[in-house]
Amino acid sequence: MAIGETGKKIKEGLVGTLKGAGDVGTATVEVVRNLTVAALRSSGDVVKETATVAADVLVGALQAANEVGSEVGTVVKGTVIGVVQGVGEVTTVTAAVLSDTVRAALKGTTEVGGDLGMAARRATQGAIATTRDLAVDLQEAAFSVAKAAIQGTQEVGGDMAVTAKNAIRGSIRGAEEIGEDAMSATRNTARGLISGASEVGGDIAEVARNAAHGAIATSKDVALSLEDAAVSVSRGLILGTREVGGDLASVGRATVRGSIQGAQEIAGDAMMAVRNSARGLIRGTAEVGGDAAAVALGAVEGAIDSAKSLGLKAEDAASAAATGAVEAAQEVGESAVEAVTSAVSKTIEGVKVVLMKPFEKDE
Repeated sequence: MAIGETGKKIKEGLVGTLKGAGDVGTATVEVVRNLTVAALRSSGDVVKETATVAADVLVGALQAANEVGSEVGTVVKGTVIGVVQGVGEVTTVTAAVLSDTVRAALKGTTEVGGDLGMAARRATQGAIATTRDLAVDLQEAAFSVAKAAIQGTQEVGGDMAVTAKNAIRGSIRGAEEIGEDAMSATRNTARGLISGASEVGGDIAEVARNAAHGAIATSKDVALSLEDAAVSVSRGLILGTREVGGDLASVGRATVRGSIQGAQEIAGDAMMAVRNSARGLIRGTAEVGGDAAAVALGAVEGAIDSAKSLGLKAEDAASAAATGAVEAAQEVGESAVEAVTSAVSKTIEGVKVVLMKPFEKDE
């Protein structure tokens, strides 16, 4: 991506500013916002030029960060916020503006040889954080930004699974930063990741696994509990999968695998993650009228596979997944309880599945 005049001005302005800046993030926001406003006001068609200006600004900012040696993640986040604030001073910021800015951040990062996963995390965090002062709904923003992150990754030939893991981390942190509902951000980011992967022909199950991994791992450092993260991301992944006509059972299997991996990364309670992932999967399946029994079975299979590969006790993982599925089915109705219980109360992949109290059956 060749840098234009606006990008050159951003680079020139930031190189000097960043060298002496005590707070790189704040300095970046201010310089980028002012130059974005100037560039858009000199444009004949603000709406048409917004995406072009955003891309140019981001390349210039990242080149400046590289030249000065500033932490690129901080500059990415600050640039995204500055661009959005600048656009907001000239015209209305929409979810599309947030999406275009995130995609531009990924392209710009690739242009300067930066870490695409880091860029996805910090760009998403910055975009979500800006919604505090915008008319854009957090749920709409989370969905659109996540979808754009996957699309942008595909455009530059990056790893969509890595982006999924990082984008959901950034979304959760962005929501917490502005005191918004992190569970809603998690759920709708998961939906957007699936939607984006489907549109570009990506592996939906692999995206789901990494999204679950990222959400669970992030719970260690934010106010969102492991239990709430597991339920929210699982539910969102199922909702997104139904929206694109994907295989719910396959995504359920992958989601539980990712939840266990995320819990292990932070030395969290893996069995609690499994149980609550299964709960979220069944809740989401009930919402979309899917086959709860098939999803429950997929969750148990995913728990067993992942436990075996990670050196955990497969019987415990299977029991946790099955119990969580039945717990969620109770909220749906008796027929759901019967279907789910029948699907999971048996030997699966060589493991005898035993429901925890109060669901265990008399022999």
